Amino acid sequence: MQRARGGSGASRLVAGPAAARVSALFSIVFEAPTTTGWRRLVSPVSVTCACVAVLAVLGTRARANEYFSWDSRLHEVMSSYSEPEFNEFADDVISLFLRAGVDGIALAVSAGSAYVFRASGRFRAFWFVVSSVVCAILLTFLLKSVFERSLLDPLGTYEFPSGHATRSFVAAGILVALTWRTRWRRPAAAAAALFVAAVGTSLVYAGWHLPSDVLGGWAVALAVLVAAGAVFPTSASVALPTAATQRTRG
Repeated sequence: MQRARGGSGASRLVAGPAAARVSALFSIVFEAPTTTGWRRLVSPVSVTCACVAVLAVLGTRARANEYFSWDSRLHEVMSSYSEPEFNEFADDVISLFLRAGVDGIALAVSAGSAYVFRASGRFRAFWFVVSSVVCAILLTFLLKSVFERSLLDPLGTYEFPSGHATRSFVAAGILVALTWRTRWRRPAAAAAALFVAAVGTSLVYAGWHLPSDVLGGWAVALAVLVAAGAVFPTSASVALPTAATQRTRG
């Protein structure tokens, strides 16, 4: 029974409800570092390489200040669902969400998680949060300067990869890390996925970013989370409920 229920995060990703799939995706970050030896780095390295490959593919067009055909198609599809009388209200709400809400939520989650981890003596998890946030901000700034894509902003602000998409994804990963060994694990994963999707959709709808900018931001964030999770394993610093405790609660 244990073997049937077990398996890596990647294997559990293929089945189960939506919340379980999102939870399995984050298990690549939070469970892989608990193994020992060379196997400890297999999942982090493979996922990081995949993220770098995605960035390389997207970056070829970004560096040339071009966009993919599906960039414009997705933007057109999203615009087709908007009603003229609803546009002004929607634009105001989305603009407020992007200008203040996203970074406000990301800051609250990151700072709150760092405080909880440090106060409870989970120092590796604390440094996981700090390194994830700092590396995400620095990498986004560096990559924007490297690729220099500016297609939508008349002021010439660099757009690839999206900083909002990166920060929201990192905050989502930190939220899952905070609740990973609790009964709130799947609800937190579902809420994190909803937040990330809402930010990405809003960025494209508002015309702040192309879909490829958002995908680039997600790739950066996932690579940062996986690398930080490998250097500072979080699951080992979180107390696991014992089998006896689980039987008592049941």
